[in-house]
Amino acid sequence: MRFSHFAAMTLIGALHLIIPLVLILWTIGRSYTSAIAWGAQILALVFYAAFIFLMGAWVYASFYLRYAITGLAIATALWSLIRVRGLPLFIRPHFSGWMGYGASIHKGARTNLSMRYAVDITKVTRWGNDAEGFLPMHNERYAVFNQVVYSPCRCLLQSFDKGHNCQHS
Repeated sequence: MRFSHFAAMTLIGALHLIIPLVLILWTIGRSYTSAIAWGAQILALVFYAAFIFLMGAWVYASFYLRYAITGLAIATALWSLIRVRGLPLFIRPHFSGWMGYGASIHKGARTNLSMRYAVDITKVTRWGNDAEGFLPMHNERYAVFNQVVYSPCRCLLQSFDKGHNCQHS
């Protein structure tokens, strides 16, 4: 098999099968915070399914597969409609959430007040990530675990209270 044939078959497989299945699984597994968020997800799924149904190279994949993918997309949209009943139509996001300073819709549209002003402290490993592995379950795998953290705010408070410079020991 020539490389160009292999590349073409890989691309056809990704466009016709992998991407639609990822969109379907993402739609099923995602927790929605508003009806607008659900609608945007469904639009992405249905538009891609319709596009690939009409424009796909089904000669190479299978003409029957396009009906299966379209049917799965429609069934997923209808099934997920049951899960979004009772959600608010729209949730006004905070500007800080858009800028990456915190999730404005923490815990499914209910802001966790104990985490409102929280700051995550992290340390980067020599590989440029914050832990060994991808989202590890054990705290010991994070680079910042058991590290000493100095707070400049506490230092400032000590110097105002006692009238001297803060010394770290």
